[in-house]
Amino acid sequence: KMRDARKLLSRDIDPSAKRKTEGDERRETNANTFELVANEWFATNKSKWVESYSVRLRSRLDEDLISVLGKRPISLIRSPELLQAIRKVEARDAPEMARRILQMARLVFHYGIATGRCETDPTIGINKALRPPKPVKSRTALRADQLPDFLTSLRSSALDQGTKIALEFTLHTFV
Repeated sequence: KMRDARKLLSRDIDPSAKRKTEGDERRETNANTFELVANEWFATNKSKWVESYSVRLRSRLDEDLISVLGKRPISLIRSPELLQAIRKVEARDAPEMARRILQMARLVFHYGIATGRCETDPTIGINKALRPPKPVKSRTALRADQLPDFLTSLRSSALDQGTKIALEFTLHTFV
């Protein structure tokens, strides 16, 4: 320690002040957890979302990101650790949800960078490691000879009257 202090003094650096600065930086790093930054990001943006979307986002944030990364200093989180959290969502057979969670994490890290809590975005490149989304299942089109039966079953269905009228109107005007 004495040799290190002498090296610092030879470069005109006060060893005591350096230790104090490093201690302050360490305390600040540990105080800026992912949970703190994520909650700030959420509070900042909540006013531009409708209530139902805000509730869904809050739930995803709490369950999929904060529960795993919440206590970690945001500046120390790296891509492999974040990927591990996203893989837990994929393991529920929800690849599209995993992509949405990754997008939310990206927004939290960008907020952290903007507010000076972290310097890098560990979400970069993670989407290349995720499973592709499930293929979209398109419904087959009705043939012309099937339309009369469809209209008969539509009119006798238990659907709301407005829905029935809207479907029939769509059939009459789709061209």
